[in-house]
Amino acid sequence: MKLIVFLACISQAVAVSTALQQNLLTVKSDKVAASCLNVIKEFVPQEGATPDSIIEKSQDYCALRYTAENSYVCPKFKNFVANSMEDETVDRRKPMNPAQVCYLTEYHLSELRVQSMNVPNVARSNATLEEFGVHEDCQPAVAKQIKPEEALAKDKVPDFWYQFCLSQDCAHYLPSRHRWCSLNKSPTPQHSNQLCLLVRTYAQSSLSSFENSKLGPDDICAMYTGFVDESLHNAEAYEYVTRDGTKANIVEPNDPGKALLHSQLVNTAQSHNLRDNAAHPVKPVQSNAKCTALSAILLLAFVYEHM
Repeated sequence: MKLIVFLACISQAVAVSTALQQNLLTVKSDKVAASCLNVIKEFVPQEGATPDSIIEKSQDYCALRYTAENSYVCPKFKNFVANSMEDETVDRRKPMNPAQVCYLTEYHLSELRVQSMNVPNVARSNATLEEFGVHEDCQPAVAKQIKPEEALAKDKVPDFWYQFCLSQDCAHYLPSRHRWCSLNKSPTPQHSNQLCLLVRTYAQSSLSSFENSKLGPDDICAMYTGFVDESLHNAEAYEYVTRDGTKANIVEPNDPGKALLHSQLVNTAQSHNLRDNAAHPVKPVQSNAKCTALSAILLLAFVYEHM
């Protein structure tokens, strides 16, 4: 009897603990959603705006909100918002309201902070954006996927990174063309296809930093470190604007650089405001044929009367 009561107490305690955890997660989620909405609604109207307009307005809002001391985060905040809307489900012709924008930006934050650390054989155990290290199996895994070659031509690396992120079993090779390639798995539950597209985009933009025409496994793996650095800067900029978070890892320009950048950002924001609020030119009234004829008759009558 005592055992039954003891087990019942344990079961009840587990249930209470689980319910408490769920409540805490709900409260945290609600706080995050409210924090995001409080910012996004400042530059996205409730009736919505198109993605391209939202991206532009995100930097303008940031530039006008902060002084030169802190506005250097604004271009990275814009990058974060832009990347969050690169999802294939986003229709760039349809307006999005603040809640829809927050859904995308908060998910994108998860992509950068959580999912980017879950790509197999890429990030070492317990890695974070702030404390990142390449997995010891990265180079062997890359070497296996590019065989029989020992290095890849630069222009092939972005597509390789996409396939390596998406499905490491076959990398950029088709199963039908290579007997050793037996599977081509879809993305793991730990990361999205969108994350792999972001890695591919970063790889394309960073090719010029490598002098060699071909990149080996060490260079290819090192490229992910650059992607993580960029992700950290963008994520911190978003958290700084929406949560008053830290920007400690974002490279801070010197004072003249801050002043110049702030001036450029503010001028751009003001030019966008003038463009969007400019008065429409007055259009000439289109004359009606009957009115024209009547005017002509009246004129002739006036002239005839005074002859």
